[in-house]
Formats: sequence, C-alpha cells, structure tokens
Amino acid sequence: MTMPDSAFPAHDKISVKRRELLEAGAKLGFLALCLTSVGALVKNIRYLIPGSQHQDAQSFKAGAPAEYAMGSVDGRWKQSQGVWLVRTLDGFYGVSAKTELGEPVEWDHQEQVFRSGDSVFYKSGVYFAGPRRKSLTRTAVRLSEEGVIFVDPSKKFRQEKGEWVRSASFLVLGKNL
Repeated sequence: MTMPDSAFPAHDKISVKRRELLEAGAKLGFLALCLTSVGALVKNIRYLIPGSQHQDAQSFKAGAPAEYAMGSVDGRWKQSQGVWLVRTLDGFYGVSAKTELGEPVEWDHQEQVFRSGDSVFYKSGVYFAGPRRKSLTRTAVRLSEEGVIFVDPSKKFRQEKGEWVRSASFLVLGKNL
C-alpha cells in the first residue's frame, strides 16, 4: 500500500519553511558575528592611536624656582594640594602634608622640623622621634622647559623602600637658579 500523493505536498511546504527559517537564522548569526568583529577591530585601532597629550590632573604648577627662598619650607600648597615644597641649596623636593595614616603634618619653624602628633621628622622628612617609625612621603617634582616647577602628589616615594634616590623625587637645580 502506498501513500497518496496529496500527503507529500503538505510535508514539503513545512520542510521548505524550516529550511528558510534555518537559513535566515544562519544569516542573522553571521551578520552578528561580522558586526562584533568590526566593533572589536575599531576598538583595537582606537587603542593604538594616542590620545591628546595632557597634563595629569594630579600635577600642578608650583611657580618658578626664584619664587622660593633658599632653605625655605613653603606651605602655600599644603591645604589645596597636600604638599610642603622644600627648597635646598641643591634643588627642591615635595613632602606630603599627611602621614601614611592620614594624620596632618605641620612645619615647626622654630625647631626646623616637621611634626605629626607626637612624631618629629627632620626637614628632609626622615623620622627623628616619636611613635611613628616611617619617614614622610616625598612627591614627584620636575622642572618644565619653560622653567616652571610641577609637583605631582599622586607619585609617592618612600625612604624605607629606597625610592628617594629616584630622580623624580628630587629636582636638582643648577647653581644659577
């Protein structure tokens, strides 16, 4: 016994619709894959192109070296930037206005030392006396081509880690500045 031919056309119409549905899904999936690949390619190309050169938001202009007296500890940046700027015979260095625990650091002009609570630090920021055993943190200091001092409090240097010997922790000036 054979099946009548009228049963097959209905079955063929269903399989054609399924085939079209699968083809449409495959095309849609391929399109999504292509769009994702193009998006990833654009992101990678944008990564390789350098952005505009701009100054760090953390660094600030501290003025010209001539604005600072020799041997002075200048506190004009203490409140706004959290830095004491120290001028020596050889150059400049920045000392953080807070300890590693966030306690404020004050300059004692009479004794020529930094104080934080019961702790005392030399003018260089090295620990001298009191419960605090770590020296104060120095900040990055550099001189621009225009002769302006830039201080970056976000770049910190610890004496205990031997980081004070790094060039960015101390701005060396020539004898004529």
